[in-house]
Amino acid sequence: QSSWERSFFFDHCLWSVGAADAHYCGQAAAYVRLGAAIVDSALQGYNCSLLAYGQTGSGKTHTMLGGG
Repeated sequence: QSSWERSFFFDHCLWSVGAADAHYCGQAAAYVRLGAAIVDSALQGYNCSLLAYGQTGSGKTHTMLGGG
C-alpha cells in the first residue's frame, strides 16, 4: 500500500437511486435502520454521529433534516 492509499470501512451504505432497485433505501427505511438507534443512544448520553456523503444535490440535507 502506498503512502496515499487508505482503506475505509462502513457499518452501513444505503442506496437511494431508483426506488425499483432491490437495494433501494428510502427515508423511512433509513430512519429505521440508523436513525432510531442513534436517537436512542443519544438520549442515553452517548456521543453519536451520522455522516451523509454524496454529490451536490443528491439529497443529503433532505435525508438528514426532512422535507418539511
